[in-house]
Amino acid sequence: ILNLKMKKYANVYFACSKQSGLYWFGEKKCKTKNFKIILNGTDTNKYKKNEEIRKNLRKKYNIDNDYVLGFVGRISKDKNLYFLVDVYKKLLKKSNEIKLFIVGDGPELKKIKKKCLGFSDKVIFAGYQKNVADYYNLFDILILPSKREGLPMTVVEAQLSDLTCYLSETITNEVDIGRVIFLPLKSELWVENIIKNTNKCNEKVDINKF
Repeated sequence: ILNLKMKKYANVYFACSKQSGLYWFGEKKCKTKNFKIILNGTDTNKYKKNEEIRKNLRKKYNIDNDYVLGFVGRISKDKNLYFLVDVYKKLLKKSNEIKLFIVGDGPELKKIKKKCLGFSDKVIFAGYQKNVADYYNLFDILILPSKREGLPMTVVEAQLSDLTCYLSETITNEVDIGRVIFLPLKSELWVENIIKNTNKCNEKVDINKF
């Protein structure tokens, strides 16, 4: 309700990305000198990769040498987890040593769990976690096939933890600091790229790019 009056009464327009600005204020406002982009910042030290945390968390969740696809976020329609599960099902046909690890909660949780019936032993729902930074250590890649986003800090944090991130093309490229692969929402293409790139992009990101 408050957002309906925002464009009328505001005289300066802030957004975390161009895409977010267009969504909230419209193209006309974003072309004025009163529109400003302020990129989200984060504590880079907090997200440094930690092998000890990785070892402990994998032990906690009984994950041995499996390759782990990670998701962090609200389990809602916009996050497009139905597509994520579809990609994962197809990956399982290529290899049985892959796990899907979901951190978060939301209104679509029960439906997503139901969609995982038949291979639920391969999917871990960790629920809401305060120490999300630790969980990036457990993952091998991060997947975010959202239908829409502003500037998802999850992706920035994951890159700081040296994770390659697979994102839908709907997400702004402003989030890319060196470890992002953008793909259209075609599940076969995601499967192909994930398999092809599992051993690539192992270099540390340059945090000065953000």
